[in-house]
Amino acid sequence: MRIGGLHIFGGLGALAAAAVTATIFMQAAQISELSESVTGLTAAAALRAECDRALREGELFAARIVCSADVKTLMAERDALLVRAEAAEILLGAQRADDDDAIRRAEARGREEERRRRHADEVIRDAPRDDGGLVRFDAERLRQLRRPPAGD
Repeated sequence: MRIGGLHIFGGLGALAAAAVTATIFMQAAQISELSESVTGLTAAAALRAECDRALREGELFAARIVCSADVKTLMAERDALLVRAEAAEILLGAQRADDDDAIRRAEARGREEERRRRHADEVIRDAPRDDGGLVRFDAERLRQLRRPPAGD
C-alpha cells in the first residue's frame, strides 16, 4: 500500500498507516520551522556583521539602521557623553579666559599700587625735615600724597 508517496507494508493496519502519515507531516512541519529559524538566524548574523562593519568604518547613520536596540542605546549614551564633554570643554575654555582676565586685572592693580607706593615714598623722601630729622607735612605735601602720580 502507498500513502503519501511512501510504501506502507501490507501487514500494518489503517491506524498504523495514519500514525506514520501524521508523524511524517509533523516532522515536515518541524523541518519547516527549523528552516525558518535558520533563515532568521542567518539574517540576524548578517545584520550583526553589517552593524560591526558600520561601526568599524564610522558609518553612524548605517549603524543606527542595522544595529540592535542595545547597540543603539550604547551609541546614544556615547553621543550624550560626547556632548557633555564638549560642553565641559567650552565651559573650561571660558573659565580659563576668565582666569586670564582676572590675572591681568590683578597684575594691573599690583602695578598701580606699586606706582602709588613709589610716588608716596618720593613725596615723603622729598618733604622738608625739622631739626630732629622728622618729616614735616604741610598742606602742599598732603595734597601731593593724595594726588595720583603722573603715568610712568
